[in-house]
Amino acid sequence: MGMTDTPAENDLAATLEMFDRVAVNLDNLQQVWDEMTGYTHISGIFINMGDVRYDELMRQFDDLAASLPPIHEYVIAARPMRLDQAGQWRIDAMDVPEARRGLERELDAPGEAIAEYRHRLQKERRGLVRQRADILTSHIDRLLIDLVGRHPHDPSSVKDDEDWLTMDQTFRELFRLLGKDELRGTRITELERHLHFGQGGDLHDIANHDWPDIKPRIERALYADREPLPVQVVDLGTLAAARPAGPVPTELDFSGLDDESFERLIFSLLTTTEGYENATWLMETRAPDRGRDLSVDRVNVDALTGTTRDRVIVQCKAWKKSISPTECVAALAPLSLWEPPPIDVLVIATTSRFSADAVAWIEKHNNEGKRPRIQPWANSKLELMLASRSDLVTRFDLRP
Repeated sequence: MGMTDTPAENDLAATLEMFDRVAVNLDNLQQVWDEMTGYTHISGIFINMGDVRYDELMRQFDDLAASLPPIHEYVIAARPMRLDQAGQWRIDAMDVPEARRGLERELDAPGEAIAEYRHRLQKERRGLVRQRADILTSHIDRLLIDLVGRHPHDPSSVKDDEDWLTMDQTFRELFRLLGKDELRGTRITELERHLHFGQGGDLHDIANHDWPDIKPRIERALYADREPLPVQVVDLGTLAAARPAGPVPTELDFSGLDDESFERLIFSLLTTTEGYENATWLMETRAPDRGRDLSVDRVNVDALTGTTRDRVIVQCKAWKKSISPTECVAALAPLSLWEPPPIDVLVIATTSRFSADAVAWIEKHNNEGKRPRIQPWANSKLELMLASRSDLVTRFDLRP
């Protein structure tokens, strides 16, 4: 595929290939710029005003910058300064501090433009691969559960197991989607080694050590909501000076949330609330048999008896109808898939409410001491939880 070719619509592989080509060109541009700064960021006056190597680097910079397509109309427009121009400017600015600062800003402008372009490229790539990476991550979860259940922790090979071959390929596709930078600092090297050897011990090390270390990094990379929200205000001081009056609503509107956005709301709540650790997703949204479950450790600190942890599974239901006893029973059915370790608490979180019969059934279940304990999070309870979390309320647009 040439650089001028346009990927076919909905062809993720071809689109990703284009992103990778752009990333290579951007890396080459960064290397050219890093070499150029060795000429421009020196003390004193430029001695060699017509360096042949620098002139060639300028041409390479132009070619590489021109090869980078716009990202929502943003392009790298800044170009390196010629040595003779920079040298003359430095002579003229020797005794003028503001002029010297202006020179430094001009000299640094191409590097800042490269950093901005890289930021935008990574942002667009994350959005591009999020849905597919989410599916692959959940698929790995299920494959590991099945494989660990069949193979002991011993030196025997598991490479002939079809699920192992599928998991190996799934990992490779996932790493292809994420790119080289997202997993630095994780156990990615250990995981690749275990996939290569493919023994029972390697399988259990992947399940117990490698994947629990890597998966949260993937989810943070894919689901971190740090994009700026639109703000149609010129001056907040002017807005406050008008002394606006009127009641402030506390009711929240969950009707705009679909399955995925509701799960992301609960995931964001768990990962930013003190006392909850290791939040992770267990299955992709709108799976054939159920929605995606969340797993999290709830930390209980007691000054006398010490710290204990409960393993909590959260089922998210962005429903308009009330939760009935039948749905409560159904929520318990798939939990055996996620054990061991044992599940202590099942939270059923819903954008609607629980029927009176469902509340009675949950109370009876808990009073009989059955595991796991069930905790209902109805819309009214979520409103209380989010009352002081204006950041999440605003991000997910929950104000009526």
